Amino acid sequence: MVWNIVRFGKHEGSTLPMIVLHDPDYFFWAFDEGVFKRSRLTDEAAAIADKARYIAIPRSPRGKYEVEYVMDPFTLKLASITIVRASQHLGASTAMRSNRFDLSFPRTFAPYDKHGGRIMTRAIKRYFFGDVGTRLTRDRCESFFDDDDNFL
Repeated sequence: MVWNIVRFGKHEGSTLPMIVLHDPDYFFWAFDEGVFKRSRLTDEAAAIADKARYIAIPRSPRGKYEVEYVMDPFTLKLASITIVRASQHLGASTAMRSNRFDLSFPRTFAPYDKHGGRIMTRAIKRYFFGDVGTRLTRDRCESFFDDDDNFL
């Protein structure tokens, strides 16, 4: 797919796949506020938002693993993310499990959670790109969203 370039705001010059993988907190804030509806990005933003909420766990066989989101018990913001066996005991009392990665997850508990967004980005780099130090280039981000196997 050919992704349009954002021509406004703090991520001017980026594509939506780049924005959601680099700064999911901003992307979902902008999406919820209708920022992308004021431009030619409306359909792309809706597609990215849908996909970003249903990222398949990159383990085989599917269904045997879950994403464990651990919340800080004091701030109730995202503290860590791991992939665990579905049969494994819940790691912490403030943990929640899901059958998918959801890049919007930190915003479900806090309307502003930049740190949770960074945790989410590191988890995506680790589990999908092999290393938290991986640079999320435009090509990598767009290829990730072009590959339907990455989504439920």
